[in-house]
Amino acid sequence: MVLPMTMPRSSRAFSMFSGSNSIGRNKFITALRKTKLPHVEEESCGFTTLTNMERIYILSDLHTDHVRNMEWLQQRCASSNSSSAAPGPNDALIIAGDISHDLVTFENTIVLLQNNLKCSIFFVPGNHEAWMDNNNNNNTSFYHDNSISKLNAVIELCQKMGVYTTHCLVGTNKKYPLWIVPIHSWYDGSLMLQDCEDFIRDFPSWPWVDFIRCQWPAEHMRIGTDSTDDTTYLHRKFPKQSLVQMFLQQNEGALQDVAKFQEVNHDNKVAGLVTFSHFLSNQQSLPDWKDLREERGFQRQWLDHPGPGISAKFALVAGSARIDEQIRTLQQQPNNNEHIHVLGHSHRPKDFCYKGIRYIHHPLGKPQEREMQMISPNVDFKCIWDTSSGSVPSSQILRYW
Repeated sequence: MVLPMTMPRSSRAFSMFSGSNSIGRNKFITALRKTKLPHVEEESCGFTTLTNMERIYILSDLHTDHVRNMEWLQQRCASSNSSSAAPGPNDALIIAGDISHDLVTFENTIVLLQNNLKCSIFFVPGNHEAWMDNNNNNNTSFYHDNSISKLNAVIELCQKMGVYTTHCLVGTNKKYPLWIVPIHSWYDGSLMLQDCEDFIRDFPSWPWVDFIRCQWPAEHMRIGTDSTDDTTYLHRKFPKQSLVQMFLQQNEGALQDVAKFQEVNHDNKVAGLVTFSHFLSNQQSLPDWKDLREERGFQRQWLDHPGPGISAKFALVAGSARIDEQIRTLQQQPNNNEHIHVLGHSHRPKDFCYKGIRYIHHPLGKPQEREMQMISPNVDFKCIWDTSSGSVPSSQILRYW
């Protein structure tokens, strides 16, 4: 996504669905369950471990279909041997979505990272990965029935290339091991800004590309004026809640594994936790939130810039409060250690702690956003965890600009 300028146990998931489209969804789950690299170990309980992992880096929203972004990545990878700020062979890179909508560009990006950095890569799809791209009529491998089919192809490509799309316990022979847990999700309008209705009246005509390029199975779409469905002028363009539920169900097996591990407390070690989703999980993660002490919700006066309407409309497609509800179930577990949640999507950096979780958004974004300093022109891979010392501190970023 860009903010405009102005599962091993996942056979439980999708059991609620039936019908002809269930084949595609089951294929998605099968791809998730198969993702595994040959050099890892697997516990008897079913989850994957990487014993010698040292450092965890993040970078999201690579958008390498922009030529200048691919050039940036090529130059950065070429200089990685001379910099300690880049992941290496015993490190991991978490990419919180939006590499590219194009599968060839997606694959080329992964190859570039793997060949140069030689690190483990963790990925969760973003909204751009769900975009349909059926213009390549000369190659039927590019054709997808719908956006779930497209996401199937992304997950299967990750599987083929050894990119992790399921949960993993890393650094198990280190002092500070860590769970890395992808959180699959979508948006549902639940992060809507209160008292800003006048800014979103034109939402039905807002040119949000997802509404054109994402195509979901009929059972997830709002149709006509069915009185049993919410078809207000705001929500008519959104898929049904069943789509968000479908994605969130994929995460349940991973969260159960983490909870069980913490209960058993293997080797008297308490593992840290990094969950990561492309989409935002609370209003505090929105670009315009200013004061973490504010309990009344978003304040209209925070939209003190030339594009309040863009910010208000983006909040509708930013993420889902249900993501936060889901990841916070792990805070109820005994012996829980530090929890970091990595985000993507908004292209506005964030790094703050809120009610026991540290939220970080560290995007590459678009070239013009870096030029306009909406993102640091000197953006680089960001290290957030070291298995020899724990979390890596950083200055708070609540509203970047």
